[in-house]
Formats: sequence, C-alpha cells, structure tokens
Amino acid sequence: MNSDTVLHRHPIRGALWGLLMGFGGILLLMVLSIVRLDIPTAIIYTVAGAAFGLLWGLFAPAKKPKGPAPMRAGAAPAAPPAPATPATPAEPARPATAAMPAELPVEEEGDE
Repeated sequence: MNSDTVLHRHPIRGALWGLLMGFGGILLLMVLSIVRLDIPTAIIYTVAGAAFGLLWGLFAPAKKPKGPAPMRAGAAPAAPPAPATPATPAEPARPATAAMPAELPVEEEGDE
C-alpha cells in the first residue's frame, strides 16, 4: 500500500499577501518620511511586494499535510492499530527504607 502525499503550493495566495505587504510597507515608509510621497514609488514597492509574495508561494517550503493521505480507488482500508499492552517492570522496586541513610540522633534541649 503506497499512498503518496502531494504538497500543495499557493502562488496566488502568496501574490495577494505580497501585494498587501508591499502596499503596507510603502505606506509605512511614506508616513515615516523615509521615501518620497509619489505614485511611481508606491507602484514600484507594491509590485515588488507582490513579486516577492508570488516567489514565496512558489518556492518556499510547503507545510506537511495535516491528515493521512487519501486512499486510492480499489485500495483496501488499513487495519486498525493493535491495542497497546501494559509494560511490566523488569525488576521489582526496592523498598524506600533501603536507600535512606540511618537517622541521626536528635539532641533535646535541657540535657546540658
């Protein structure tokens, strides 16, 4: 039973988020007076952000699928897992008193 999982990439979603990132970035740079307030600069930064998002959507590491791979047509369903057996200790536990040191004598007040 060999079921391959397919990783899905999202270039359109990446381009849209990049467009928003580029637009937000240029607004921030204009408000902070880091770049000039003009239309060509805004368009350049917005398009650059969209291109970055598109490339990120195409080539960034894809997440692993959240569930098992879908079964192929004609494949038998997988057997349920075997119930777990409780583990038995290999060696019985020692009594707690065997590992404790002997008690020290306690001095009482007024014996002097």
